[in-house]
Amino acid sequence: MSTDFLLWQWSLITQLVSGAMICGFFLIFGRDVRTAEMRAWTLAWIANFAALLVTFVDVYWVDGTTGPAFAAVSAGYVAAKALFVIGILEGLQLAIDVDRPRWSSRTRAIVVAVLALASAITVHSFTALGLIAQGLVGVAFSVGAWIAWRRVGHPVRWLSIGLALRAALGLAEMFAYVTEAIPSVLLPSGGRELLASFLAVSSFFDTTTEWLLALGCVLAATTRAQRELRYTNDDLLLAQEALRAIVDVDPLTGLANRRALPGLLRTVQPDGASLVFIDLRDFKQVNDARGHAAGDDFLKRFASALQESFRPGDAIVRYAGDEFLVVAQGLERAAMEARIVKLRARLADGASGWSSRITFDAGHSELGAGGHPDDAVQAADRAMYEAKLYARGDWSDAQSH
Repeated sequence: MSTDFLLWQWSLITQLVSGAMICGFFLIFGRDVRTAEMRAWTLAWIANFAALLVTFVDVYWVDGTTGPAFAAVSAGYVAAKALFVIGILEGLQLAIDVDRPRWSSRTRAIVVAVLALASAITVHSFTALGLIAQGLVGVAFSVGAWIAWRRVGHPVRWLSIGLALRAALGLAEMFAYVTEAIPSVLLPSGGRELLASFLAVSSFFDTTTEWLLALGCVLAATTRAQRELRYTNDDLLLAQEALRAIVDVDPLTGLANRRALPGLLRTVQPDGASLVFIDLRDFKQVNDARGHAAGDDFLKRFASALQESFRPGDAIVRYAGDEFLVVAQGLERAAMEARIVKLRARLADGASGWSSRITFDAGHSELGAGGHPDDAVQAADRAMYEAKLYARGDWSDAQSH
């Protein structure tokens, strides 16, 4: 028994053990990462392990390269390798675009069956069997590596490295098998011995490139899973913000509602702000006399006039049914009062679009820098009621808080 054959047997056993480890890893890993590409890659590595088992059976139990036994070995080995190649490339395609059309199970079965049958009929030597299998791997994975490499920024680019190395090794082994049929006079001196030694230990190289290919599959799958998780998280945050915006907005007037007020006050608390509490007069009478639809229109027109009378950056809150609160940062008392006067004039001359005169009472307070927002709101509320009770020009001031 030659040294090259012993080396080949040993490298085959090493590759078989390695293939079992990779297969087991993907079976376990695939239970956690339940994606379409991981299912395809798991089946591919199972097929690769099956091909190694067929080779092991051939070495230790099949005698010769003729007869039904070797034909079955040829068919089984080529079928398993074809399933391995198809599975890896299908997983690559799914990782790039899960919605792209792919081979049906029937098409895949027909292709594999045709290759297996052709191998069983035509292959009558280990050299021919190795040439077909490694040629299939080399050519197919070269195409796969090119496709993956072109996806700049995509997780599958990790896979291009493993595919390229396995393709290069497959083509090198195919070349070595081809040259076995060339007479020695056509080879450089010592070339046949060098190629024989290379094929003897080729399983060691196969093992290394298979681990790199498996690593590429794992990196592509995990990177894609992390990216999808990040996208999902971003979508959830956007949905949360949109939901918060909906929850914090009064559906009738489009103003911020009372639920949004604590956040608005926290924003202005460090630097302070001016607050005006507003209560509409005779709103109940409008509802009673004209109905709730008219009352709703009354509130919407007042809210619109209120927004037009203040700056875009000022927060306007519908505090309760007919009560409103304005939070204006950097607006002095005189400027605030001027805007209230402007609002009264707008409502009095019909600019609000309401046929009757809309009147209100207002109370003013100052939230000092670092002050207590709740105290400032309560002070503005009390000032508004003082204006309502004592008719102080429809405007009342409170102390700073």
